[in-house]
Amino acid sequence: MFFKWMTALKIVAAVMAVCIIGCFSGLIYLSDYCTDEVPDTTSLFVYTVDKGIDDLNRKYLDGKKIKVSDERYIVFEDIPEIVSLNGVDSVYIMDDAVINPFLDGIRNGEITEAYVAVPSDIMKYYGDSSGMRSVFRIGPEKIPGDSEYVFIRYSDKKAEIVSDPGSSDVYQFFYKYDESTWNDFTDRLNDYLIEYDAISDVNMLITTSGSSDDAAVLQDRLMKKYPGSNYLSAEFSRVFRNEQNKIFWLKVIIFALIVIAVTIVIEIVLGAVVKRVRVSKK
Repeated sequence: MFFKWMTALKIVAAVMAVCIIGCFSGLIYLSDYCTDEVPDTTSLFVYTVDKGIDDLNRKYLDGKKIKVSDERYIVFEDIPEIVSLNGVDSVYIMDDAVINPFLDGIRNGEITEAYVAVPSDIMKYYGDSSGMRSVFRIGPEKIPGDSEYVFIRYSDKKAEIVSDPGSSDVYQFFYKYDESTWNDFTDRLNDYLIEYDAISDVNMLITTSGSSDDAAVLQDRLMKKYPGSNYLSAEFSRVFRNEQNKIFWLKVIIFALIVIAVTIVIEIVLGAVVKRVRVSKK
C-alpha cells in the first residue's frame, strides 16, 4: 500500500505542477497578454497626453532599438515641417476652436441640429483615442472606407451618418493643413485660446501616400524626433503587441521552469524515500 501511495503522490505532484503553470498562465494572460488589433490602414494618429516617454513609447523604442536623447513632443510649430516629410500625404489637425463651441452648444441646448465632418480614418481606426467615438457613439463597423470624410448629422441628441449634408453648414472638426491657410488657422486658434483661457495640444491624423512599409518608416522617423508624443498606427500597434507578448511569454517560461524544478526535487525525494523503504525491508 505504501508504494502505491508514493506512486500516487508522484502523479499528483506532476498534475499539480501542470495545473499551477496553467493557472498562472491564465491569470497573467488576462492582465499582460496583448490582443490589440493592428489597424488595417497606413495612416497614423498623433495625440498629446504624456508629453514624455511613457511605457507604450518605451516598448516601441526598445523593440525597434531606437535611441533618443530627449523627450520632445510635437507642437503646432512642428506641423509644417512634418507635412514636408517623405510619404506624408495630408495632415488633419483637431480644431478645438470648432469642437469645444460645438460641444458647449449641444450641452446648453443652443445647437439642436447640426452636421459635422470628421476624417474617415479617425472614425474607423482612431475613434477612441481622438474622443470622436465617445462624442457620437458611432462604432467603426458603420464607417464607410471610401470617402475622405464621414458626415454626421446630430439631431435630438442622436448622431447618424449621412451621405451628403447638402447645402447645410458643416462643422469641420479637423482642419486639413494647407500652407495658404495655415497662418489663418493658427491665428484663429490662438484667438480662441486667449479669449477662453484654454489650452490646445496637437492631435492629428497623418495620411500617407506609400505602402505599409513606407508608413512604418515614417512612424520610426517621428518617434526618433518626437518620442514624447503619443502615437497609434499599424506599425506602432504591431511592435507594441510583440514586445508586450514577449514579456508575457518570458514570465510564463520562468515560472514554468521554477515549478518544474520544484516538481523534479519532489519526485527525487519521493523516489529516495521509496528506495530507502525497499532497502530496509530486505
